[in-house]
Amino acid sequence: MSIQKVSWEYKNGLKSFLNLLNMIETVLNSLQEEGFLHKINSEITKSYSSFYLDDDFWICIKLDDPEKIFFGYKEHYTKKIENIEIFKNMTKLPDHDIPARVYDFNENHFFELPKAGQQKEIFDFLKECFEVIKIPIKNG
Repeated sequence: MSIQKVSWEYKNGLKSFLNLLNMIETVLNSLQEEGFLHKINSEITKSYSSFYLDDDFWICIKLDDPEKIFFGYKEHYTKKIENIEIFKNMTKLPDHDIPARVYDFNENHFFELPKAGQQKEIFDFLKECFEVIKIPIKNG
């Protein structure tokens, strides 16, 4: 690993990244209130920033590919899936053989949207992810 200079974009870039994490966390809290998930844990490493959801799922931003959000599931979840067909068309997570749904900021013109539009994009993407894997909307 070679060391690179830290440039002037650092301050604004870090603020923007933290805004994105806050936006994702806010969306996850909304989905939790709607009954899509129960438990949210987060982790940041030198390779990624992740949210782990209900011990079965995760949302990940790979720091070497920060213009995408990956939604995937842990391998033990495959035993719980009624119809594994839904995962066959998923993209493989880079460096792993784990299926993941991908939201690409550039393909969706995310950066051109106002804050509310960005939050709606993330909400719609994550809600669709949960609906695809057939997580019940309400418990009981």
